[in-house]
Amino acid sequence: MNNTYSKKRGKKYFLLLVLVLFISSSILSWFKLSGILGFLIIFIPVFTFEIIWTNYFEKK
Repeated sequence: MNNTYSKKRGKKYFLLLVLVLFISSSILSWFKLSGILGFLIIFIPVFTFEIIWTNYFEKK
């Protein structure tokens, strides 16, 4: 199996992703949100981070 997708991302990617998840979950717990709104609070920043990473950082 070709594992090039995971090899393209390094430690910097995973550390930034953990930071994005931490900030999102902090907002989630701070405002005590749940349900679909809670899902969107986690999903949208991670999805945005993935788009920014693939469009900007991987082209360098």
